[in-house]
Amino acid sequence: MTTAESVKMDILQLEEAVKIAEKIVANLGRNKKGNLKQKQRKKTLLID
Repeated sequence: MTTAESVKMDILQLEEAVKIAEKIVANLGRNKKGNLKQKQRKKTLLID
């Protein structure tokens, strides 16, 4: 394998890792929003 080929392979692997990381971040963002909604619900229940 030439250096250019191995660099291409590295870039492809990095791109895959970035895609996976973006999915994880998106999921974390959703979870945080969900948790906030639950906390707000609890507060309204206490007020009622």
